[in-house]
Formats: sequence, structure tokens, C-alpha cells
Amino acid sequence: MLRKLGDSMNNISPSVLSLMIGSIESRKKDNGNEFKTAIQKKPIKQCKLTKEGILGDEQADKKHHGGIDKAILMFSDKSYTKINKHFNSKLSYENNSAFGENIVVSHLNEENVYIGSRFKIGQTLVEIAQPREPCWKLSENTNNKKMLKFIIDSGLTGWYCRVIEEGTIKQGNQLELIYTPSLKLSVMNLNHLLHGKLLVDDPSLKSAIEFEQLGNAFKKALVKKLNN
Repeated sequence: MLRKLGDSMNNISPSVLSLMIGSIESRKKDNGNEFKTAIQKKPIKQCKLTKEGILGDEQADKKHHGGIDKAILMFSDKSYTKINKHFNSKLSYENNSAFGENIVVSHLNEENVYIGSRFKIGQTLVEIAQPREPCWKLSENTNNKKMLKFIIDSGLTGWYCRVIEEGTIKQGNQLELIYTPSLKLSVMNLNHLLHGKLLVDDPSLKSAIEFEQLGNAFKKALVKKLNN
């Protein structure tokens, strides 16, 4: 059951720092093999959010990207900072998306974003659905062979949202937390469950698999790990 916003974020005003969409393009790996991707998204000032995602945004691999549970990918500016500090790099979201994200937000991060929480952004209402499950394209896009492993190990994956109410959002819009679930299942907690040492008697695992608002793809990944 969802409940009204409590006191934990009353003094926080998250905002949209960057909006990005991408087109499918052909690129080459270091070994010369070609692949198609829309990971390198470009900034825009405003966009239309639909149930299926951002109008004009493309996905090359629709089996793993896009759809209702993965309509938009959010990433934290704090995660950019942590990643850059770890690698002594200068990755930035000002000109393109290093990690394939659609929206970069302030204040929010993998530790304080909970599955099922709903945010009002501009004309829209979005719901946190699941962590992003990172793939090899993160290393390709950042030209860093160690990037994928670090993202998995650190849990700085970003997170997917589903669109409850469609509409327009703009760069600079604030994210108003409308509801948050009584069960605090954070993106970071879920990443640890999926990629950490599996304890089959961990009550968090059972709660996550049974949690209604958690995206089906992530539920399946947890069940697969449990069964293996």
C-alpha cells in the first residue's frame, strides 16, 4: 500500500538537470564488430512523456530497453561525481549521456530512491519501477573496459520509471514526491540482492519478488538467481 510523503524528504527539492533522447546508430567495438545502439543521447530542453517512453527517443534493443516498466531511465548527478572520482575521469551529462540516461536529477540517488515511489514532474506523474540492469555497452560508450564491473559492484546503475500520467516535462522542473511505499525497497538494496552474495533466507529477497510495483524483468532476474 502506498502512503503520503513523510518527513524524510520535506527539505529536499530534486530537479531535472538534463533531459536527453537518442537515435539508433551503428558503432564499432574495439575488435571491429559493429553494433547498433541509441545509448549516446543528446540534450533537449523539453519532451513529451508517454506510457512507452519519451517521444522521439529510440531503443536499438527493445527486448531489454523501453516498454511500460522501462519508459524512462533516470540517473543521479551524485553518481556521475562518484564514478568520476573513482576513475579520475571527467564524464559529463552536459553534451551527451555517458550511461544512456534520459533524465539526470539532483539530490536523488540509488540509496534514497524506492520502488513504487511516485513523483510529479511538470505535467506528468512517474513511478519508480526497477534498477537498470547494466550491460557491456556502458564500457563501450565510456571507452572504459572497467566501467561495467564498477557500475555493477558499486550499484550506481540508475533506475527505470513507468509513466502513470503522460505530459510534458522541461529541464529545470522539480520532482515532487507524491507517494512513497511503506516498504522501503531502494534501488541500491535491489542491486545488492541481484549482484551480491545470495542468501536464500534473506527476507528482503522474498519481499522484493512479491513486491507489486517492482518491474517484471527485475523480478525474473531475482527468481533466476534464486533458482540457480
